[in-house]
Amino acid sequence: MSNFSPDSTWRWSFCDKQQSLVLNIGDSFQFVSVINDKNCANPQDCEQSFLPEHLAYYSSLLDQMDNLDWPFETKLHIVLQALANGFFHKPIMPQSWHFQIAASSIRWNQNTDFQCGDIVVLRNLDDQVGRFLVIETSYQTACCMLIDPVLKLDDRKQLQQFQMIKVMTDRLQDLSQVMGSQNGYSKVG
Repeated sequence: MSNFSPDSTWRWSFCDKQQSLVLNIGDSFQFVSVINDKNCANPQDCEQSFLPEHLAYYSSLLDQMDNLDWPFETKLHIVLQALANGFFHKPIMPQSWHFQIAASSIRWNQNTDFQCGDIVVLRNLDDQVGRFLVIETSYQTACCMLIDPVLKLDDRKQLQQFQMIKVMTDRLQDLSQVMGSQNGYSKVG
């Protein structure tokens, strides 16, 4: 499966039966994303081919994950969810209050330049950490997708795997700083 290369048969569509955005991969496989009618920017505009910018994003993310000790299928699933979120998720407002300011931001009074495709950690107010993939960045904010199974945000709310949240970049921590020798490169479930 490691030679899973996009081609002209790949098509995005919104599936009424699944109530989700899907990527039709040839005639034999359909990838179901976490994008539903509530978080899709415009379900009517989802019917489209796999575009060159989708291919560039797909290739870039897979390349960035080369050093991770995860099965290819796990990396592929993360990348396809990231594609769906990056291109079809409706805009979201920051919810930084769920997370602690990163120690590195306080210590050096500066933010690391995180980029799309970086795997980072956010630490909630209960001191629990979650691993996230940076989907999009701007001057002071980043849209991030949870790659762990679940992360509690507060007493009533939790983030599920592959859901997005937007935070101020001063909340982001480099994965290697938090996970130490393990580097957080364990399998994602």
